[in-house]
Amino acid sequence: MVCNAPRIRIPMALLLFCFSLNLIQLTTASSSGAAHHQAGTAKSKIKRSSCASRKKPNGPALTETYSGKGTRNPTAGGGGNCAFTKWPVPKGYGPLAIATNQWNSAKACGACIEVEGPGGKFMGIVNDQCPSCEPNGLDLDSNLWNQVSGNKPPGIIQIKW
Repeated sequence: MVCNAPRIRIPMALLLFCFSLNLIQLTTASSSGAAHHQAGTAKSKIKRSSCASRKKPNGPALTETYSGKGTRNPTAGGGGNCAFTKWPVPKGYGPLAIATNQWNSAKACGACIEVEGPGGKFMGIVNDQCPSCEPNGLDLDSNLWNQVSGNKPPGIIQIKW
C-alpha cells in the first residue's frame, strides 16, 4: 500500500526530545496472517501534559526528594550530552546538568526538575550530564543559578530537588 500523504520534515533533536519525555508513542498494526518481517502501519500519538506530571522512565520516583550540591555552569544550555542543539528551552525552565549517579544512560534527558535553594524553588530541565558533580548534585546555568542561589556569587550551594 502506498501512502500519498504529504511529507513533513521534523528535526531529529525534536523527535528525540519528544521520545525522551514519552510525548510520542508508536504503535504498529499489521494485517493478520502477514509475515512478521513485513512492515505494518505506524501511527504516532502526541499527548500534551505538563512536566510536573511526567514520570521519568526507569528513573527515580517523582515523590523522591534528593539533597546535593548545586554549582553554576556558565556554558549550560548549548545542548550538552542530550544533544538539544536547536531546541529552545521552555520558558521558565533553566537548563541544568545532572550528576552521573542520576544520569541513567541519558534517560534523564528532558526531565523537568524542581530545584530548591536559598533563593526559593525554580524549575529546570536536564540537558546534560555532570561527571564532576557529587552524587545527587546539579550544575545550573547562570540564570537558574541566580534564581536558586538568591543571586549569590558562583560557588557551591546546598540544594534539594
